[in-house]
Amino acid sequence: MVSLHFVNIEACRIETKLGDDWAFLVLLSDGISSVLSDDEIVDLARGAADPKMAAERILSFSQEMGGQDNATVIVVPLAGWGKVDGPDKTRDLREYRRKQAGMYFSISLVLRMLNTL
Repeated sequence: MVSLHFVNIEACRIETKLGDDWAFLVLLSDGISSVLSDDEIVDLARGAADPKMAAERILSFSQEMGGQDNATVIVVPLAGWGKVDGPDKTRDLREYRRKQAGMYFSISLVLRMLNTL
């Protein structure tokens, strides 16, 4: 038996005049935005060699932080791609969060091991 599902898609066209001041546009699902801040997303995308790498960095970090919901990221390069630079304002925060996530993972792994004894 085959089950068919239909999806309604609403498409629209948006014209922008952003110029070279904008490097990228990030489209993402709540599986990412519920785990990462806007600043973390921007900092992870900025400086990536290409949009695919930018998306992979965002997805990877959200998974490191325990994101378990469906996660989708698309990074769209704009006219300023590779030209717009800025400080990584969330580097220290991300390192702190990595350490916290690692400690949580270690504790939960030990508890699971103890429960199997």
